[in-house]
Amino acid sequence: MDGGVVALDVKVIIEALLACEVEGLLDILVVGVEAQDARDERAVGAVAVIGLGETSSVPVGQYSQEIFTSLGVWDQVKAKANFGSDVRTVLSWVETGAVDCGVVYETDALTGENIETICQAPADTHKPVIYPAGIIGSSDNQKAAEKFMDFLKSPSAADLFEKYGFTVL
Repeated sequence: MDGGVVALDVKVIIEALLACEVEGLLDILVVGVEAQDARDERAVGAVAVIGLGETSSVPVGQYSQEIFTSLGVWDQVKAKANFGSDVRTVLSWVETGAVDCGVVYETDALTGENIETICQAPADTHKPVIYPAGIIGSSDNQKAAEKFMDFLKSPSAADLFEKYGFTVL
């Protein structure tokens, strides 16, 4: 360790997140598959860098901060964080090994390559992640917008959403 910086122990994060429920969880901790062989060692060792979305402008970063604050480890995580401009950047860092682990949405992790999901954040540690849709009243394309909204509410759209890791409310 350099400069007296407190080491971020993956085991602390995993133990904090392992008390998780299965449904409705979108923020997850992922590691690259290259790290699988060293996973046991990493669980008791220190993580040098964790990838997070920028907390001032990236929703996944805001959720991450909320989660780790709720779990009482935000200061430790923040000290080791590399902040990305969007969730896909964080996912890319994990895929390429540029960070030891990262927090992304489950829906993004499902599209990732060479990664493994370690755990999901308990639903009670963050606000629900919801993607609202609506029609703008002054739209010149009311009929097309209504047709699109009808599609979004259809069983075939629900199947597509679920296929990509979304939960339809």
